[in-house]
This record gives sequence, C-alpha cells and structure tokens, in this order.
Amino acid sequence: MSDLTIPGISNKYKTNELVEALVEEARIPLNREKKRLDDYKAQEDTWRLVKSDMNKVQESAKNLYSFENPFNSRKTSSSDENAIRAEADRNADMGTYKIDVVNIATADRFLSGEINSDTEVGKGKYTFSIGDKKISFNWKGGDLDSFVASLNRRATGILKARLIGITKGSKSLLIESLIPGSQNRLAFADDALDFALDTNIIQTVKDNDTAFSVHKNTIKNTKNLFSSAVSVFADSIEIPPQSGFEVTIPTTIKTNNQNTIELSLTLESLDQDEIGASEPILPPAGRVTFEDISVEHDAIITGLPKGMTYEPPPVIEDYSSIFIKTNDLIEIPLAKLPRDGKTTNYSINLSDYEATIDSIIIKNNNTAKKLLMTQPQVYDANAAAGYEAINAVSTAANAKIVYEGITMTRPTNEIDDIIPSIVLHLEEPTERTATIKIEPDIETAKNALIEFVGNYNKLIGQLNILTQNEPEIIQELDYLTDEEIDSAKERLGMFQSETSLRNSKQRLQNII
Repeated sequence: MSDLTIPGISNKYKTNELVEALVEEARIPLNREKKRLDDYKAQEDTWRLVKSDMNKVQESAKNLYSFENPFNSRKTSSSDENAIRAEADRNADMGTYKIDVVNIATADRFLSGEINSDTEVGKGKYTFSIGDKKISFNWKGGDLDSFVASLNRRATGILKARLIGITKGSKSLLIESLIPGSQNRLAFADDALDFALDTNIIQTVKDNDTAFSVHKNTIKNTKNLFSSAVSVFADSIEIPPQSGFEVTIPTTIKTNNQNTIELSLTLESLDQDEIGASEPILPPAGRVTFEDISVEHDAIITGLPKGMTYEPPPVIEDYSSIFIKTNDLIEIPLAKLPRDGKTTNYSINLSDYEATIDSIIIKNNNTAKKLLMTQPQVYDANAAAGYEAINAVSTAANAKIVYEGITMTRPTNEIDDIIPSIVLHLEEPTERTATIKIEPDIETAKNALIEFVGNYNKLIGQLNILTQNEPEIIQELDYLTDEEIDSAKERLGMFQSETSLRNSKQRLQNII
C-alpha cells in the first residue's frame, strides 16, 4: 500500500511541474495581450502628459501676447504706506503723484451713558437710518443683550451695535455706522428715538440759526464775471455762460466750525438756438401813434452789408467752477466738474480749513454751457434731524485730500475718480506729502518670461525623450528628480517612429 500514488496529490512522477508547465504555456497569449495592454496604457498616459505640456506652452505664450500681457502691468508704491496706498490698472500713466491726506472718511459712532445690565428694552418698532438706508423691525421686548443681537442680525453691513462693560452691574451701548461720509448720518426714529434719548445716546439740539439761502440781492460780481444774468429760484440757481457770482456765508454759519455746507453743481451743454444767432439781429424800428394816426418809422440804417455774419467767439471749456474764499482773500479751488455732465455733490466742512471761510464763489467761464446749482444746505456735524450725539466717538465726515493744489472731498476712503485708472486707499492722515509712484511691473514680466521658457524647454525635452533612444538626452536634463529620471528612462524612444511628434517639435523650434 505504500507504493500507492494519486496524481495531483503525490508528486512521484513530477506531475505538478508538468501541470504548471502546461498552464504557463497556455498563459503565454494572455501575458502577451496583458503586456500589450500595459504598453497602450503607458502610451496613453504619455500622450496625455505631452498634451498637458503643450497646453502649458500655449497658455504661457498667450499670456505674453494677449491684451493682458505682463509688459503693460503697473506696480505702485507709496512713501507713506500706513496713510495711503494705491492700485493701478494697465491703463494708468506712469509717473509720480503728490497727495496730502488731510483726513479720512469717518462714520458716526455714538456711545450711550451707563445702562443697568438688567435693563429691559420695551416692545415697539425700532427704526435706524444711515443716509438713505433704513433698518426697521418690530421688537417683542426683552433684555439688552438680545436686543443688540437682533439689531445686528438685521443690520449686517450697515450698522453695528455692541455692549461695553463699565462696571459689574452696568454697561454702555456703542452704535456705529458702517458707511462713512458726511451724508450718511446715523439717525433714530419711532421707538428707537425714545430709546436713544432715554439711554443718553443723543439729545435735542439747541436752537441754532443755520439758514443759508442765496438770493438775487445777496450775490455780487466776481472779478471779470458778472452776476446780473444769474437766475435765482427757490431751490436752484442758473448761471449762464460767461457769468458767475460770489455769496457771503452768514456769520452764524461760518463761526461754527462744526457746520458743513452742501450743494450740487451740474454743467449742461446749450443747444445752438440757446447760444445765439450767427448774424446780427436788429430790433424793429417801431411806430408812433397819436389818436387815430400811426406813423411807421424808417428801418434802422446801419451801413452793414446784407447777409453779414460774424465770427463766433472761441469755444472755452472750463471745469473749475467752485471756489471758497477765506477771510484773508485767498481763493481755494474745489474739485473740478466731470466732463460728462454728471451732477457733482460738494460738502464744505468748515473744520477742514485753518482760516475762516468768508464766501463761496461760482464761476462759469464756458461759452456754450450753463451751470445749474442747488441752494446750499447747512448741517451741524454733531447733529442730525434735530438731535446731536452726547458721546460721539466719531462723526460722519468725508475724506479730504489735496492733489495738485486742489482740495477734494469724497464720502469714502476708496477713491477711484481723481486719477484715471488709479484707486487710492486712505488709511490715516499724512504727516507730510505722500508720493505715489506708478512704475512698470518688471517682476511680473520677468516671471511670465521665465514661465514660458521653462514650459517650452520642458516640452522640447519631453519630445526629445519620446522620439530618440539616446540615454544622453536624459542626462542633459539636470533639473529632473530621481523619480522623474526613472520615469523618463521608461519612456525613452517610446514614439521613435511617430512623425507627428517630430513635426511638432520642428514647428515649435521654427516659431521660436
């Protein structure tokens, strides 16, 4: 029984080796197809890699020649980065710009008196407004913390409130506007007004005469421009071409440096029939009537040839239209009017000027444009809608800068309409004149060139590896990592017979 053998269990006659050899022989076609499949996958991955490298060369080349090419990029710098910064687009003129930041735009920030920590805010309708934006909501009543949280949820981006601990049992409420500018005053209405008065956030303004209306009998000529043609209406003033006026600011207004005078100017082009006729027009000779007898006068004899025309005066365009004059007779120009005829709002903060402002001067030197002006409005910087803050941390005010000797105001600290294609970012007043430099962005251009050269060389190296079977090609590429070298060796000469890659490489080299 010991000589009993069972094929597949015992291996007395080496049947296992025989079976394994037969299976291996049967597996040869399968292994051959598997290797071919692996080769195809490797070729597919390589084609994908070549396509990616070609796309990178194409994109980096487009970046050099497109309308956004880096050679027109601008770089900005400021001599006082803490006070003023700038951003310039590719259309900005290169050069230096001298700017003084007198003050930045600020928003209203009002602090209440001490409020007991367990104070309940009564039920009601609470309305807050900042300029033309309004937040209004119905409050069902509750503690101070819940009221502040509810207000903040509804006033995101417009207004913010927070509580400050004063003592263990008392707090103070800080309500601040998030929108700067003198026209964006924080005001209270409905039950919010009673709440603000009760918590000593605001108080009623004392009587103050701030009326300032321009009348025909209060204006006077200004240098070579006459005021006789100026038309004054209840809410507006029309200044025809080649005319102007000066109006004195009332003493009750100019002696309070917290006052702000606001007005708007619009420059409108005249139609041809408003400008005047192209030839002399004589008035009719008229007649004399006595009882039933009328005698016609003879026509006026001028000696002028018929059909005579006159040369119209040269066209004058002047966009410097508003000035303020101090009590020492210095005229300070304000921002010029835009050429597109849009209305420009002016805010004259008396506190911005060291000398007392005596009068406002309006000039229209243009020959074919009329100037429209609104009646001035006066606001106390510490008051809004008849109320003033008791503890004002800051009050709404416009940013004020001096550029090219001209004082300009804006309601925001992001100013993009003074220097074309340049945005100014105001951070704080400057101690001395800041210098903004606009220069070519050489670094960006250099990096774009380096990126293109790198992508091009990488693609050419890749094509050389794939179309040639020379190991020296890999050794020349000293920027490859060890892993990349091993991968390159596997792809060496993979597409040696592929003419499309050879042609692509030749075309690229010819283009370069």
